[in-house]
Amino acid sequence: MPPDVRSMAFFSSGHFGHYKWQLAGLSAGWLSEIEVPVSTEYGMVGSADGKCFDGSVFELKTTNGQTLTKARSSNLPVNGNELQASGYADAFGTEFVSIIYEGREWLDFIEIRFRVTPEMIEKVRIICEAVADVGTDIRPLSACLSQTGSTFNGCQFRNSCHPMEYA
Repeated sequence: MPPDVRSMAFFSSGHFGHYKWQLAGLSAGWLSEIEVPVSTEYGMVGSADGKCFDGSVFELKTTNGQTLTKARSSNLPVNGNELQASGYADAFGTEFVSIIYEGREWLDFIEIRFRVTPEMIEKVRIICEAVADVGTDIRPLSACLSQTGSTFNGCQFRNSCHPMEYA
């Protein structure tokens, strides 16, 4: 089913926010590349929003006010964002990540910069291996969303991993 009008407005806002930040970063020189392809030996693939001049990862998350407030008060990445960006950092060969959370309502923002740990990378590896496991009756993402089956029940991250929050 195609997305509803409200969802399309969120997508458009997010796309515009990415263009704005990427253009600003390239123009000001703090970004050296944008939409950087990522591929790791453990199967993580994607596209990082940017690579900073120092080789670190740049990720932008356009979000609602509640999530922005949560990030601002904790000064920590929101669940899932840390692992996504950690995999990108591993692919870039860097230990550092900057995630910008920009509020949709007022366009205010916070940058959260953190150092990637070996434990974070190990979690990313485990998740990628689980997702790549095609020998199960139900694909892992479907298992997570349905919260049923042996794949879900046997997953060590089932109480802390919420894939829909990662998007």
